[in-house]
This record gives sequence, C-alpha cells and structure tokens, in this order.
Amino acid sequence: MRLADPGPAPAPEVVGQSDDHAESAARDLRTAGRNAVTLGTSLLLTWGVAFLVRFQLPRYLGPELFGAFNFADAFSAAFFALAELGVDMYIIREVTVRRKHASEFVGGVLVARLAAALALMGAMWVALSASGRPAIVQQAVLVFGVAQLAIINNNSLAALLQASTNVGRLAVANVLSKILWGVGLAVAIVLQASLPLLVLPLLISELVKTAMLLPVLRSAAGVRFRVDWAVTKLVLLASVPYFVNTGAVGVGARLTAAALEFVTDDKREVGWYGAAANLAGLALLLSPLISWVMMPLLARARERSEREAYAILRRALEVLVVLMVPATLFIVLAADDVVRLAFGQRFAEAAPSLRALAFDFIPMYVAIVASTMLILNKRHWEVTVISLAAIPVRVLAIGPLSALCGRWLGTGGVAVGAGITEVLGITLTAAVSLYLCGRQAVDRRAIVATIKSLAAAMVVVGIDRLLLSLGPVRLVIDMAAYAAIALAIRVVTFDDVRNLFSIIKAGRKGEVAAIVSHA
Repeated sequence: MRLADPGPAPAPEVVGQSDDHAESAARDLRTAGRNAVTLGTSLLLTWGVAFLVRFQLPRYLGPELFGAFNFADAFSAAFFALAELGVDMYIIREVTVRRKHASEFVGGVLVARLAAALALMGAMWVALSASGRPAIVQQAVLVFGVAQLAIINNNSLAALLQASTNVGRLAVANVLSKILWGVGLAVAIVLQASLPLLVLPLLISELVKTAMLLPVLRSAAGVRFRVDWAVTKLVLLASVPYFVNTGAVGVGARLTAAALEFVTDDKREVGWYGAAANLAGLALLLSPLISWVMMPLLARARERSEREAYAILRRALEVLVVLMVPATLFIVLAADDVVRLAFGQRFAEAAPSLRALAFDFIPMYVAIVASTMLILNKRHWEVTVISLAAIPVRVLAIGPLSALCGRWLGTGGVAVGAGITEVLGITLTAAVSLYLCGRQAVDRRAIVATIKSLAAAMVVVGIDRLLLSLGPVRLVIDMAAYAAIALAIRVVTFDDVRNLFSIIKAGRKGEVAAIVSHA
C-alpha cells in the first residue's frame, strides 16, 4: 500500500478539475481527516470503557443468564432497526450539501419515530408472550426497546452533526455517555441487579447523551426542531430505500443471535456465542467511523467528479483490507487467551466461535464502503436488495450449520455454526456490493496489497504453531513478525505512515491532486 508523496504533485487525474475544485477537495480531505481523528479517538475511549466494564457482565451472569441478556438485546435491536426509518442515510447524503434542509424535517421525523416505536413495542410484547419467554426476559426486552429508541434518535442527531462537520461535542458526548453507562453497569453488577435493571444504565446514558447533543445542534449546526408534515412526508418517502436497507441490515445483524435462542436447547451455546460476538464487536467499533467520515467525503467528491470519488474509494478499500488482515489474524491466534482473560474459564467454549467471527471484519468494512458508494450513485434499491438477500441466507443456514458444527465439534460447536452463518451473510453482502461498484472500485495495487497481506498472515500462522509452548507471550512475537514481513514485502512502508499524517495535517491542494493522480 503506497500513499502518494505529499510533495510536488503531477497534474491531477481528474480531467478539467478547476483550482476551486482542487481547493474544495483539499478542504474536504482535511476536514475528513480531522473528524476521523476526533471521532476515532472517542470511539477508542468508549472501546476502553466497554473492555473494562461490559466484559464483567458475562462473568457475573454466567453462560445461561448472559444468553438470555444477549437474546433480549438482539431481539429488541432487530425490531427497532425498523424505527430508524432510513433517515440517517438521507441526512448524511442530503444535509451534507443542504444544511438548512435539516430544520424542515427533523421534528416531524422524531414524532413519526415515536409512533413507530410504540407499535414495535406492542409487536415485541405479543411475539414474546406467544413464544412463552419468561417474564423477566420480556421485561428486559421492553427496557432494551426504550433504550434502542434513544440510541436511534442519538444516531440521527449525530448524523446531523457529522453532515455539518461539527463533531467535537459529539466526540465528547460519546465518551461521557459511555463512561456513565460503564459506571452504572458496574454499580448494577455490585448490587446484583436483575436482568431488566442491568439494562437501565444503557437507557440513562443514552438519554444523557441526547441532552448533550440537542443544544449543540441548535447552536453549532443551526438546527431548529419544528414539525412540518408536508416536508416530513416527502423526506420519509425519499428515505424508503434507505429504510428498507437499514431495516434489513439491522435485522440481519441481530438475527443470528436472536435466532440461536430458538434453534438450540442448550442455552449455554447462546451465551457463548453472545460472549464471542461481544469481543468481535469491539473490533468493529470503528465501523461507524467509516460511515461518519466516508459518506460526507465521498458525497462532496462525487459532486465534483465521479472519477475523484472512485479514486478515494479504491484507496479506502485498500487501507481497510491492509488494516483488517492483521486484526483478524490477531483474534484468530489469541482467541483462547482473550476469552479466558475477558470472561473466565466458564466461557472457554466461546473461543472457537470468536475465531469464526473474526472473519467478519474484512467483509463488514468492505460492505460499508462499497454500499456507501452505491448509494451515492443513486443505486439505493440495489443496496436494499443485497441486504434483504442476506436475511434468508442467515435464516436458512443457521439451523443446519449449527447442528452440523455441534455434531462435529461437540460442546461450543453450535455457537461456531452461528458464527459461520454470520460470516456467510456479511460476505455475501460485501461481495455483491463490490461487484456492483464495478471494476473502478478495485485496481491492481489494491489486489497486490491484499495478496501480500494474506501471505504475511499465513506465514505468521505457521510461526504461531511453532511457538505454542510459549503461551500468550508468543502473540507479541507473532505481531512483530507480521509487521516485519509486511514492511519487508512492502505491504506498507514508513513513507506511507508519514505521508498519511502529513496529508491529514496539511490538506494542501497538491496533496489532494497527488492522491487522485496516483489512484
């Protein structure tokens, strides 16, 4: 992977790009870099809170009760994915270039979302009662439902700030709300709270985050909350393809965890899979950063030139793969040690399913970036169809795969089958999305970088097998070996790192031209 040298640049590849466009591209790149650093830092801090606090929950509850808790979370999230209404993607796409438009529809959308949430709460209650779920699980699902509504509203408020490039307060709100959630959850664990009460810290922290974001939207982004049903109706209609796609993605993302409750009689398997998903989810915590930064950056680039947007897309995909290969490698090699450290010996059987879920990382990030480009190219319904197609794949695959892996692998095998099901679903989404982006989305440079990264990973797997007797210490050697091999075969160079920071820091016109011309 080679970033362009930020020194004197050749003529831009984008034919006919004016000085004004180049200046605009430089400004967008600088803003995107600054926002990526700000939001990325906040996400890493929240990751730290999750690592220190949330992993105590499985230890406290044990596999069976944690399975019930994870089911309540997944079940409510799958339902409430429909309450998003597709508006967040509309906000990023439209408000990015028309900031005053936000005040025309935000108030109406929030009222419509509340009505949808009430209907969804009723539907959840009926489904849980009909399936005979215990009362304490039903109560936990309902509290999770209210928390999901707060989370969805906060995501929309965050999208408004991202579209207006005012993300400083958002980063602060992210960190403070997660600290509040972590402290509250720790207190609930110490007090030995029941399942519904364990959800309350999440709800309270999200409501506090809402209270922090609303004043910022009014003062920094100029958003005014009023209800204009005529405009709101038009926005909701325009958001239909986003709504269907977001609903499909949200349901699909939680479907595996929720469905596992119904396909196995061993509730420990649900807990083991939930624990593995918790750990794997930490590696995906930066996925919102991709949407927050890439959508506005690509949207503005697309306004200037399709060729420029594809140049950014190619380099983004290359960087993501190069970064995610060692992340996947580390999780695969360290799964046993990480699970024992995070959850204790009772969750040792979660390690194989964590290894399976590690292969989710690359296709997840690729799917996010590729679908973003398709949406900007106004191919919303194709993205929607892809997301919808992944749902029956999960539904049809989880039963046979869980049963098959359970027979082959014994205890913990059902959870592995669920992990493989999840990887199949997201890989299908990524592959088709990338294919629809066309040949412009991938070039020889990206392919070579991917092959080199995978080759380095395979060599390190062999090294790890030889060092098993060293225990966890071998992981340090493994990662050092990967870094050395990656540098030796020029997957990444020291110049790449230096140039990346120079581009983010300076954002000069020549640097943007260099990126485009070398893409």
